Amino acid sequence: MQQQQHANYDLLAVFNDESKAETAETKLRNAGFGEDEVFRLGAETVTGGQFREHGPNRERSAIFLQTTRSGPNPVTVILFAILFGVILGAFYRLR
Repeated sequence: MQQQQHANYDLLAVFNDESKAETAETKLRNAGFGEDEVFRLGAETVTGGQFREHGPNRERSAIFLQTTRSGPNPVTVILFAILFGVILGAFYRLR
């Protein structure tokens, strides 16, 4: 197995389907990217899908490992609904 030297990459793409990875690689090569610009790891190389921290900033993992989605505050939604109702009521009375 050939060892790859560490390089600086501008883009990292992760695919959960081997055929999608092959399609993306083919499109990049057809777009004119060379062997030294496109590097693809084999499916057996990456397993487990774990986030590994590198460098001095250990807080960035919190951004990538978020499991909750932020949504609108229910109180704010209710207040906007009441406000919208009052505005529509005022327009209806002015007619």
